[in-house]
Amino acid sequence: MYRPGAANPFRDWAGSAGGQEVRPDTIAANPSPFHPVHQRVPVPGVSPRVVPMLSYIINRLFQGAIVVVLVSILTFLVMQAVPGSPVDLMIGKQKVSIEQRKAIEHKWGFDRPWYDQYFTWAGNLVTGNMGESVVRTGEPVSSMIKNAALMTLRLNVLSFFISIVIAIPIGMLAAIKRYSWFDYGSMLGATIGVTIPNYWIALMGIVLFSVKLGWLPPYGADSWKSYIL
Repeated sequence: MYRPGAANPFRDWAGSAGGQEVRPDTIAANPSPFHPVHQRVPVPGVSPRVVPMLSYIINRLFQGAIVVVLVSILTFLVMQAVPGSPVDLMIGKQKVSIEQRKAIEHKWGFDRPWYDQYFTWAGNLVTGNMGESVVRTGEPVSSMIKNAALMTLRLNVLSFFISIVIAIPIGMLAAIKRYSWFDYGSMLGATIGVTIPNYWIALMGIVLFSVKLGWLPPYGADSWKSYIL
């Protein structure tokens, strides 16, 4: 039992506790490894703050991986429960025989159990094999992603810099002119921008500036006007 004034082997654990004595009953009352009282033993060559942060990051990454796996399984099951078959999408309005339909199902693995289909899909995804597109028959999905990745990167970088150039000055002026009409107006504009979906704003922009007014092209990347919408 701890006696005041007696030698305390936990006295050297003071560290982040501000030089105060750490009592054994304090350690027993705080069993969490993230509590400051448990972060006193130094690791040679490592900062005392690195180990808890590293364990926290690893824990969060592990939880994120579990969430991704569970969401993929749930999405796969929902797609299996949807009425119809991907074969109907592939053949469209073409008339095919029963033998041809079964051959298509066998080629794409739709005649196998759902768990076999899932593990085949997950294994191919991990190895980078994303299969062929059902919409664009015969074209690899990986090539479609590569073709769209460059344009997506351009748009993301451009929108990022534009948002910084606009948002930072507005935020600084709103902070300087607090409780003014500029402060309330910027807050209202930010709330509206966050509330309204981006795809709806994009569609309305195409309808107004491309279809009605004809100022901007609705698609393409031939000129600087194409990047506005």
